[in-house]
Amino acid sequence: MPLLIEHIDDIARRLNRDVLLIGPDRMTDSHHSLNWKDSVDRSGLLTWLDEQNINWEPCGWLSSQSVMEGYRGDIYLDFPYSAADTRYLHLKAFVQEQEDGSTKWAGVKIYLFSIRFCQNRKAKGL
Repeated sequence: MPLLIEHIDDIARRLNRDVLLIGPDRMTDSHHSLNWKDSVDRSGLLTWLDEQNINWEPCGWLSSQSVMEGYRGDIYLDFPYSAADTRYLHLKAFVQEQEDGSTKWAGVKIYLFSIRFCQNRKAKGL
C-alpha cells in the first residue's frame, strides 16, 4: 500500500500550531543533502527518536501548486515547539544544532515553520 506523505505546511495547518522539520538544507542545495533520505546518519537519527519516544513521520517540503518534488527524507517531529521543551533541548544537543539551524550532518538542518507562515501561504494560494 502506498505511503501518503503530507507536506509540512499542511501538517501545521491541520494541527493549528508551529511545527518542526529536520531535513536537507534547501537554502544551499548542498550535494551532501541529496543522500539524506538513504543515509546511515538519518537512520541513526530515526533510531534515536524512537529510543527517546519522540514521535515522527516522513513529510514533504512546503506544498506548491507549481512545483512537484520527490521525497528527500524530511522528517516531521511530532511535538509542539518550545525553546524550553525537554524534547527539543535533547534533540538540539543530539544533532548539535547551531544558531543557523545547521547540524552535525553536512547539508541537514532543523526548520521551524510557524502556523502564521503556513496560513499565509495558503491564503496566497502557494
